[in-house]
Amino acid sequence: MFTKSSKRIGATAVVAALVASVAGIGLVSATGGGGSELTAITPCRLVDTRPGSTVGSKSTPLGPGQTMTVTATGTNGQCSAIAADATSVEIQLTSAGATATSYLTVYPSNVTRPNASHLNTNRTVLVTSNSTIATLSASGQFTVFNESGSTDIIIDLLGVFSPGSAGGGPAGPAGPAGPAGPSTPATYTNPEWGTTLRNTIGPADASLRGGPFAPINGSGSTTPTVPYGQGSVQLLVPSGADKVDFGNEVDFVGQPLSGITAVGFHVYTTAANGTSMPNIKIEIDPDGPTGPAVFSTLVWVPVALPNSPVTPPQWSGYLDASGSTTTGGFWFRTGTGACDQTSSPCSFDAFKAAYPNATIYSVNVGKGRDSAFFGAVDGLRINNVIYDFEPLGVIERPASS
Repeated sequence: MFTKSSKRIGATAVVAALVASVAGIGLVSATGGGGSELTAITPCRLVDTRPGSTVGSKSTPLGPGQTMTVTATGTNGQCSAIAADATSVEIQLTSAGATATSYLTVYPSNVTRPNASHLNTNRTVLVTSNSTIATLSASGQFTVFNESGSTDIIIDLLGVFSPGSAGGGPAGPAGPAGPAGPSTPATYTNPEWGTTLRNTIGPADASLRGGPFAPINGSGSTTPTVPYGQGSVQLLVPSGADKVDFGNEVDFVGQPLSGITAVGFHVYTTAANGTSMPNIKIEIDPDGPTGPAVFSTLVWVPVALPNSPVTPPQWSGYLDASGSTTTGGFWFRTGTGACDQTSSPCSFDAFKAAYPNATIYSVNVGKGRDSAFFGAVDGLRINNVIYDFEPLGVIERPASS
């Protein structure tokens, strides 16, 4: 059975109120825990373990299961005069030259390591990076843990949270009462989803939004709607030289491709797009963990809607990308081998048969470098889960069949 990874390799929005991490598209507060206030600083390098550019006391990679303790306050590395009363710091955490699929955890040095991740690494991507907020111990320190393999660590300091001032002038007169807000504050849902930055070229953009509202092709209804909920992921690709992906680089890592039996989505398009359509992209290791390290992308190219170019703008019905036929489009892999793009595109079932040991790195929707596209995607289905793209995150819904 194909499930989300139980190891939970991923970005975590809040861990035990100790460490906050920003991943993909999310909501960020300008204040830290306990009323701390963020002060921006000139970015400086706190740690670099690479032998040719070492900053700090460590000049070797962080090994499997190892930790390193970093002092953020005072003068350390290339950073100086960091406030001694700092409660947390905003950092850019970078992994370089990872030798295995792994994850890094950042946490205060005086507490037990939480079961969480703030940066995922794998052996086929030379450099990965993420911004995160690390809470400090009373001595101004945080710890970095590496789960597997070895990797060089680079840490840049971007901002400092310090306790807010208790002073101020006398209180002014009370203003008029505003309208009551919602009983439950808005929160970002499923932060593991976001723009896949390494697959973005040029000014192309992928972002969560409300709408667009339009009839669904084949439904028999002219009422403007969205396939699921109130939103979608918007894809804006100005030209055939640009591309962008929106996906999940966390929950599907290491899962077997053979475990996917149903996959598809809905597409919003307009007459301006002509017959151009977006794609479903699954980044894979074709031979799995026991073979040589290979990074390839499995791409589904759907056929254009029956009435393309579409007038007026509309949503497609569900476009099924799985199965043994190529009636609704075709799959190909980047690079050379069975089912490659130039010689032998194939069906989803044929691809799984050709690569029975393939494992997954990420699942994405997007638009490649073949033509411009201005539209949206909603209701990505993976097996029995519908991923509903909404303005404040990605909601998981059960598939009806």
